[in-house]
Amino acid sequence: MADESGTIPADDYRNCWYGDGAAPAWDTTAINDDPDFVNAAAFNFQLQENSPCVDAGRNVSSVVARDLLGVPRPQGLAFDIGAYEFVTGTLTLQPMVYLPFVTR
Repeated sequence: MADESGTIPADDYRNCWYGDGAAPAWDTTAINDDPDFVNAAAFNFQLQENSPCVDAGRNVSSVVARDLLGVPRPQGLAFDIGAYEFVTGTLTLQPMVYLPFVTR
C-alpha cells in the first residue's frame, strides 16, 4: 500500500508472490512459494491446510474482521494471507443481510 506521496513505505507486508518471479525488493517479508489453493483452475482460492499463507498474515482486524465467506478472522494463531481464512473442522456462520440503499 502506498502512502499519500505514492511511495511504498518499508514495512512488514507479508504478501505471497508466486509464478511470476521473485517478490519486489520493497516486500522484504514476502513469501515466494506456492500458496497451495484448493483448486485455482476452478477459481477456488481458499487455502489448504499446508499452505505457507496460513497464519502468516498481518493483523488487519481494524479493517477486515471477516473473510469473503463471512468467516471471522483470525481462525488460527494469526491472520491468513488472502481473501479466505483457513478453517479446521466446521464453522456455523451468522447470515449477513445487506439491505439496498435507495434514494429518491
